[in-house]
Amino acid sequence: DRPIRDQDLQFSEISGTQLMQSLPAVPLALLFVTILLEQKVVLASSRRGMLMAASDAIMQLLKPLQWKHLLVPLVPESMMNDLVHYPAPFILGIPTDEKKSAEILSSLPGDVTLVDLDVGRVMLASEFVHDDSSASDGPGAAA
Repeated sequence: DRPIRDQDLQFSEISGTQLMQSLPAVPLALLFVTILLEQKVVLASSRRGMLMAASDAIMQLLKPLQWKHLLVPLVPESMMNDLVHYPAPFILGIPTDEKKSAEILSSLPGDVTLVDLDVGRVMLASEFVHDDSSASDGPGAAA
């Protein structure tokens, strides 16, 4: 029997470790800067627990700041398309094993950064990419 506070601290510690094991240093830094700039971020993974852990770890990394925008660690399949077009900053966790996930993730709006936690890659929103060869509508440069 442990107090709730101890369980919360342990979960946050484990979450941070999982995020750091999933993303190498440069992609992790890109994710952090993107969040600090209050941008739209989609976390993608086939592991739902990883999506929850990454969302919690990001909130812990921001302290003493707080994310005051939309945060949905596990987006239901029925809401995926609507939420990726949400007009304000967000952090969304999209499980890649859902039927609609591949279609949604391959056609993200140009202002959304995609973080693939299974591969350990961050694909910056095309508005962050200043290279002329990246004139596509989807996420731009990968790190």
